[in-house]
Amino acid sequence: MKAKLIRDARVTPGAPDDDRMEVRDGVRYWPEGTVLEDRRAYRLVQMGMAEPADDECTLKACMTTAEMKAAQIKQEMVGKGIMPEDYQRYLDGEILGYDEDGNDIPGPNYIDPDEDDDEDDD
Repeated sequence: MKAKLIRDARVTPGAPDDDRMEVRDGVRYWPEGTVLEDRRAYRLVQMGMAEPADDECTLKACMTTAEMKAAQIKQEMVGKGIMPEDYQRYLDGEILGYDEDGNDIPGPNYIDPDEDDDEDDD
């Protein structure tokens, strides 16, 4: 069965070299758009890393289009290191992620918690 990657994915350790792989900073990646053929390709779909590339994968993944989209969004958040308690804030555009100190990177809809405290003081 086949699945097509929707984002770059690290190659698992021990995988044989393949001309489609890219190496960045000593790490091997499958580039976005690579079609992988494997008996477990459906798992990439279920994890939100790929979309089915054949009927067998579609049937084995056993997901609706909406479920696949939800898995892809969750994978995006996991990949960016978003904490589960901040998933909704990320989806609402309040944060884009975290800086190296773990502080919020403000998004377009960021709400400054200090501003809310000032309003309560009145």
